[in-house]
Amino acid sequence: SVIQLMFSKYFAQHIQVKGVKIQVKGRINGSRRKRTYIIKKGQTSTQAFNNEISYYQEDCLTIFGILGIKVWIIY
Repeated sequence: SVIQLMFSKYFAQHIQVKGVKIQVKGRINGSRRKRTYIIKKGQTSTQAFNNEISYYQEDCLTIFGILGIKVWIIY
């Protein structure tokens, strides 16, 4: 829902965000094995030189272990 808000007509018109990629990795919902979930919206090519990319990584401590969250914003 937050990603849909970012790509609404008004928001994309003023900030020029081309795409967003979010990766969540770890033991989600207490599963025995770690899993990786990737959410992509818009143009998410990280290999192109003509795009500017902002990247942020953060770790979150849960009762099941550490959950890693990475966010790429392409504009």
